[in-house]
Amino acid sequence: NEAPPPGVVLPYDKSSSLPPQFLGQGAVDLGNQIVAPLYAKYPMAEVRVAAINFGADWVSGTWATTLAEAQTQVAALGAAPGSSEIWTALFDAEKEKPTVILMVTDGDATETAEPKHKAAIAAGVPVLSIAVGTVNQPILDEISTLSQGQSIPVTQLSQATAAAIAEID
Repeated sequence: NEAPPPGVVLPYDKSSSLPPQFLGQGAVDLGNQIVAPLYAKYPMAEVRVAAINFGADWVSGTWATTLAEAQTQVAALGAAPGSSEIWTALFDAEKEKPTVILMVTDGDATETAEPKHKAAIAAGVPVLSIAVGTVNQPILDEISTLSQGQSIPVTQLSQATAAAIAEID
């Protein structure tokens, strides 16, 4: 029996506290550097992209099932509005029942984690937090502990991409 192809949810923190190289076109670049190798290795993968904006603000109503569809979803990050309700975004992402959640954020949440958020994250899939900028590490450590995931501090797109692919593998 083969393992099913990965279902990857990519919530992206679009708040102004992120460094400029991870916003706008930088968000699109990072997203593409995650989805291209994912589809090269897992052609049947499914991807769902969201800007973090009062929860998970899905850029499309459906999962991407091809690289082209995933790239279209990622492209929407360039102009998508955003904020830092990362607990609510993870709560929303867990409802999608993915294989893994790859969240790009600085961990500077604008809301407090509610018990329902923590319970959903603890019962859900691993969360890889791709930590960019000036990071609120205690929040990302809490998410990693709850989800049995990890937080990878990065300052360059190539480091973030390598961490994302390693978590999928």
